[in-house]
Amino acid sequence: MQIPPRAVTLMVIVTVLITSLLCSEYDSPPEGGAVTQPSSPSERLNEPTPDDETAPVARTAWSPIRYYTDEMTGEQSFGAYSDETGPTRAMEWPYHDVTARIYFSCDAGRNNEAAWIRFSSNPNLVDTDTQSGYDVITTRIRWDDKPPESATLTQQWSSEDVSFMYDGWAIGRIEASGAMLLELHWYDSGRVFFRFDLTGSAEALNEARARCRGE
Repeated sequence: MQIPPRAVTLMVIVTVLITSLLCSEYDSPPEGGAVTQPSSPSERLNEPTPDDETAPVARTAWSPIRYYTDEMTGEQSFGAYSDETGPTRAMEWPYHDVTARIYFSCDAGRNNEAAWIRFSSNPNLVDTDTQSGYDVITTRIRWDDKPPESATLTQQWSSEDVSFMYDGWAIGRIEASGAMLLELHWYDSGRVFFRFDLTGSAEALNEARARCRGE
């Protein structure tokens, strides 16, 4: 059967219109925004390129501080502290948000140095030796991947601070190590472990000592 020329022309026009509509549907940007261009590999991985001047520098987990000024004498103590850390295993309420830092201080013009651990709230420890006004805590500490060592700490009643009984020993280990794992026996939580990053501790402690010497 022969199709009239006018019908052929109409069929061609309809075909062109349908094709145009389909192409515009696939090529148009999403509603409300432009077409997103694919990112480069470095952008997707969030890694700096070799020529990126904003490439990260070596980080430190310790910060130097001016710790205390005696208003009576004007004498100053300087110190440093570690990054804040939480337990390696989350504890239940009310201890679920407890965090801790290691602190170091030295007195200007003196040779006094001290190290202690400050918690965000009073640590509720058990298996301690109760003395007059304070508790003695015998526990274990691991420096880097070395075997655990026995350590003695003290805590004044209701204090947020747990101090090293032997400051010189602890400070020497802190300066020479990259990490410290502390074990504590916490009420209603059993054995709890806090891991502290010691990266940059030696530099921060030396800066605090220089300030104590007035340098």
